[in-house]
Amino acid sequence: MAARFPNDIYQHSLFSAFKAGLTSSTGAPCGHLNGYGTHGLGIFPPSHPSSSNSSYNMLLHDSTAYVLSSSGRAMPAPRDAVVPFVMVTRFEPTFRYTVISSQKLQKTSLYDEVFNRRADGRTGGNNSYMPFQVTGGFNTMQLVGEGNALKQVEGTVFGIAVPRWGKDISGEGSHCCFLGEEEEGGKRMGGEVVGFEVGEGATI
Repeated sequence: MAARFPNDIYQHSLFSAFKAGLTSSTGAPCGHLNGYGTHGLGIFPPSHPSSSNSSYNMLLHDSTAYVLSSSGRAMPAPRDAVVPFVMVTRFEPTFRYTVISSQKLQKTSLYDEVFNRRADGRTGGNNSYMPFQVTGGFNTMQLVGEGNALKQVEGTVFGIAVPRWGKDISGEGSHCCFLGEEEEGGKRMGGEVVGFEVGEGATI
């Protein structure tokens, strides 16, 4: 069922089922994801060329689906590529703030930061799913895969914070992927995020 309301999560399959090996060809084709939302994360089956240890290797950003390779590159995903596990939302931020120079915001602290910032009645509490986005400069960016350690890079991180009770449903914690700014020739960096440090002026 499509997400009718902003920031509701549509999900195909269970994270625990995917980890248990239920990764058949049934799933959501990338070309159909826009019917469920504008932003999302997914995992291609092990048979897909980009698969690596069940890491998130599909990013839906601004209604465009990308394949994230283990070499740290993002490429438009074929419309018929099937994603057996995926979370999608119609992303509309309900609050924003800008990182100041004294903050050393990292991925390890982002989970608590995101939940603390939304304890305002309008956006739920720490028992709710929450999509988030970080845009701007990053002092460091570590992606899944060898040699994917980047410094002073511009781009966007999109993710979904999952509460503890959702561990078997969606995988607990802050799942997020990076999409770099478009380079000469249309190339872009991208991948599942292992860690990062946000630079001054970045917007969350």
